[in-house]
Amino acid sequence: MLARHFIFLLLVIIVFAFSNVILHLILDNWGIDYRFFKTLYETFDSIIYLADKLLFKTGYKPNSHTGVPTDSLFAVLFLILSIAVVLLISIIWTFIERNHVKEANKRLDNYDLKTREVVRIVLALIMFHYGIIKLFLRQMPPNSIVQLLTPFGYYNKHELMWSFIGASKTFQFFLGFSECLCATLLLFRKTSLLGLMTCFAITLNICVMNFSYDVPARLLACLVMTMIVYLLTPYVKILYKILIQGNVARITFPDRQKNLKISLSVNKLLSILILLILGTNTFFTYSRINNRNKLPPIRVYHADVTSQTALSENTIIKNNIWDLAFFKPDNTLTVIYTKGNRTNFKYSIDSAAGSLSLFRYAYFNDSLPLQVYKIKRLQNENIALHSTIDSTTINLQVVSPSIFDFEINSNRKWTEKLPVYSIK
Repeated sequence: MLARHFIFLLLVIIVFAFSNVILHLILDNWGIDYRFFKTLYETFDSIIYLADKLLFKTGYKPNSHTGVPTDSLFAVLFLILSIAVVLLISIIWTFIERNHVKEANKRLDNYDLKTREVVRIVLALIMFHYGIIKLFLRQMPPNSIVQLLTPFGYYNKHELMWSFIGASKTFQFFLGFSECLCATLLLFRKTSLLGLMTCFAITLNICVMNFSYDVPARLLACLVMTMIVYLLTPYVKILYKILIQGNVARITFPDRQKNLKISLSVNKLLSILILLILGTNTFFTYSRINNRNKLPPIRVYHADVTSQTALSENTIIKNNIWDLAFFKPDNTLTVIYTKGNRTNFKYSIDSAAGSLSLFRYAYFNDSLPLQVYKIKRLQNENIALHSTIDSTTINLQVVSPSIFDFEINSNRKWTEKLPVYSIK
């Protein structure tokens, strides 16, 4: 009974985390600032900081993760702490009900049926979300000019995988279609087993690729796989008889109305909510494509290397001399250095003060900049950046966007379209 309590509570936490993320995505699509998501993270962040200080002693710092937070130290410590808390509660729960085992097992059976329904729906929404962004070619976009100008030797395995999948629209579309098909099958009880088997194959492949290519979503993939295995558990014996022994077996599905006692009105409301989530996700994913086409073009600058002098270890460039700078509409600055490596920053321009502030590229916005430059506008849209920390000056010469207006295909070498100074 202890194991059943533990599995039930752990799944509740996993479903809660995924449900919170799904709700955050929906409200974010609607333009609602879902501050509770950040507040919830900051609350857990403080708890984990105290737990790490007392127990784990890894030197965890609050608000420390950058980029995608999936495989951050925060996520790992949060999972370990959750498992410890769930184990403690399970032991206490089992001890309290030690004299009422039969009644406790009946309640757990009822909890199990309800949990499976919730897990199945949440799993379907997760698969649909990742499927639809692949269908519209948004998760692994075609190779950008930033990627094309980065020497192969400076690619990590994660970027390499993202690039080769993004280079093929057909393959990414197929992945998205497969995940959306899984989600559709999971939404109906009589096709849920087929959906789970298909979902298991796809997610297993994703797990192997994430671990093999160091994609920072390994923990997320493992949690999704945990949900799939949990839902497949009741069908293991039946699948063994059919697939291994070659026997004929009847697959039975639980009667949701009888076992869960959910009224018809509640079922209709739940169906409307699911359709609303799926429709909202599809609509806004498609809208982002049109909005992306309407965004201002990326501003590309070539840095004058000779103007960068008196480099200090206190500056953010740390002896990395700028070669190319890409100012994107989402307030992201990508800098490619003369050595070939690159760094992403968040930037903010203060027109009144005439300054450019560079921030750490983080999941949540930082308040303190890493570097501040005074902006001096030159002729022909060129600019000069003067560091406020030392005497470093970076002259940026604008590069015509038309140079980068092309796509990779088998009949054209992209290097023929690039400026000579940008080819390593």
